[in-house]
Amino acid sequence: MMHTLLTRFKQTPLLTFEVLTASLFICLLNLAVPIFVIQLLNRYVSHGFEGTLYTLTSGVIMAILLQYGFRVIRTALLSQINEEPDRVLPQEALQNIAAARFGAVAALPREQLAEVMTDIQKVQAGWEPANIVPLIDVPFVLLYLAALALLSPLLALITLIGTTAGLATGAWSLAGNNRLTKRLADMFTSYRTREIKALHAAETLRAFNGAEYLAGFRKDKLDLLSQLRRQLAFRREKSASLMSSLGSLQSVFIYSIGAVLVVLGDLNVGILIGANILASRAFQSVVQLFRSVHLFRQAEQSRQTLEKMAALPKEKKEGIALRQYSGRLRLQDVSFGYVGGSGPLYESLSLTLEPGRILVVTGGNGTGKTTLARQVAGLFDCSRGEILADEVNLRQLAMPWWRQQLIYLPQEPDFLLATIRDNICLGGPLDDVRLNQAVRAAGLREFLDRTAEGLETGIADPARIPPGIRKRIALARAMATDGQLVLFDEPTEALDPEGCATVYNLLNQFSQAGKTMVICTNDPYIIKAGHLQLDLNRKPVPQISQKK
Repeated sequence: MMHTLLTRFKQTPLLTFEVLTASLFICLLNLAVPIFVIQLLNRYVSHGFEGTLYTLTSGVIMAILLQYGFRVIRTALLSQINEEPDRVLPQEALQNIAAARFGAVAALPREQLAEVMTDIQKVQAGWEPANIVPLIDVPFVLLYLAALALLSPLLALITLIGTTAGLATGAWSLAGNNRLTKRLADMFTSYRTREIKALHAAETLRAFNGAEYLAGFRKDKLDLLSQLRRQLAFRREKSASLMSSLGSLQSVFIYSIGAVLVVLGDLNVGILIGANILASRAFQSVVQLFRSVHLFRQAEQSRQTLEKMAALPKEKKEGIALRQYSGRLRLQDVSFGYVGGSGPLYESLSLTLEPGRILVVTGGNGTGKTTLARQVAGLFDCSRGEILADEVNLRQLAMPWWRQQLIYLPQEPDFLLATIRDNICLGGPLDDVRLNQAVRAAGLREFLDRTAEGLETGIADPARIPPGIRKRIALARAMATDGQLVLFDEPTEALDPEGCATVYNLLNQFSQAGKTMVICTNDPYIIKAGHLQLDLNRKPVPQISQKK
């Protein structure tokens, strides 16, 4: 927490100096009211001179107005200090995730990814000026104690004991509250993820009478969440009551002991009341600090989560970019297994695919067809072995260059919340001629002609687009690169006969153009056209057969 604050202050030394100067003046002007009370009771009440009343009142009003002005200035300065970090934070956080290796991101819990924007907001909210101010003001408690020591060393000692007790109580309460808060937040995040999924699965809930099951699960979770909320609310109220009681006890001791000093003639009533005001200011600084520390802790936890994501292994942007890629692909002793899996999906996989040849990868669900496609695309690393493009290891290639060599169609295409044009042109800008060629080749033109905005139609929710149309948009996007290696994963899945015919026609065009193809499918028409067949049903070493 302090490290983050000091880092922000170091980045803006002049603004930091101005903030600290404004804070000093604010705390000095805080002495105006106690001094006013002391002088009012000792001079005006004792002598009844009206001029004294007017002078003291006008002076304290001026001090209050000046203090207000310094508070406004300090808030504006702190906002300037936060401006750059608040601007950079979301850009860096989202860019770090976008630049991370696909395998590393895919291994993260979905709820953690869903909370990224919330984490960014928590960091920004935690460092708002209203939360930073109590942290800056705490050291100035010493100023109040010093002023008290000048009035009465004994009352200053009582205030020191009271504020120390307040600090200890606040720290103890915060530790207990944080444990409950974290437990509640983790449980709520898990519950919310499940509820959001259930809301999206409207058809399943109704068609298979899933509402009753969900109601039972919901009741148990909501009961537990309510219990945790009650515990947390009780602890917070108990902490607030304890702090309030400590503040009251401090005032009781100051007035009790101060009254004895007044009777002994070592103190007067005006100084006693002014001393209590100073003591209350010191104690309130501690109370306000712990109100802010809770938000700081949340911000710090979110910042640490974002830092962990920033530490994810990055996709390699630098590397070898071949002058020309022929389409040759070689797999040498390739193995892959998921962390926590019972064993490798496949191992000791070795084959050579010459330029212009077609490899068909077959196998049942879960045998590793999509995983192999992602390995060839450079999205997953090999557990063992290597994949070589024109005898250069994929790990040595610059990934942006390698992706330009692929005509890649994933099994379950997803899209950004942008227009259809933007999604097709993700790999780079296309002129209208090439864009229309891709659209026609993918069989997407008929669908676009039925929409009001054509290519400018926005994709607000990819899941609401019919699967066949999603596949056609993905086909158009794949062809935007015009690479030498075609990498299709289940290209005819979810397509009607017309869509399948479009895919067959495309594959024929690719073959005539001499492109190398790796096609993961169980479609008999595509299998028949392959030169090599890789059967992933055979475990652990897949079977490779060459077609005549």
